[in-house]
Amino acid sequence: MVKSQNLVPNKKELQLQAQNISLSNTLPKSSTIIQVSRNATAQNQSNAILQESNAGLCEYTNLSRVATSSVLYSQFASKIKDLKKTIVLEEKKLKQLKGNAAAQQQARKKKKEMLEEENIVKIYDAPGRPSFLINESNLFIIALSLEQQIINDVKKKYEQLNIFVKK
Repeated sequence: MVKSQNLVPNKKELQLQAQNISLSNTLPKSSTIIQVSRNATAQNQSNAILQESNAGLCEYTNLSRVATSSVLYSQFASKIKDLKKTIVLEEKKLKQLKGNAAAQQQARKKKKEMLEEENIVKIYDAPGRPSFLINESNLFIIALSLEQQIINDVKKKYEQLNIFVKK
């Protein structure tokens, strides 16, 4: 720290003192400590944005505390406001992603238990609705017969067209 002969500290000394304040006292704490599994890509990306925003928030908070100009202070304040919004949105997004992952894991566990206990395999196109092919087991046969009928109709029309063209 720069010491001057005066008993009253000057502007530069005050700025240096403000910068030397321990970061543990001045840093805003994140509301939650988030642990993300390695293979959750969206969660990892959201967590990275959250950590970056928290770091930026800490930096801009410290800068706003030592800002001497009202213009700088207002710029820092707006940036802090934006970062706080980003943090809230990312925490909400991360919470939703974790909830979705937990629900998916629970559904997998339930399907595995059903397979082990009752030898039942359930396939769903949408949550709560069984696949259409499970409800209509003869659907494949119907589709094949329709396809064959369409092919026969096309052949007949082609033959009629050839006969008409040859005349």
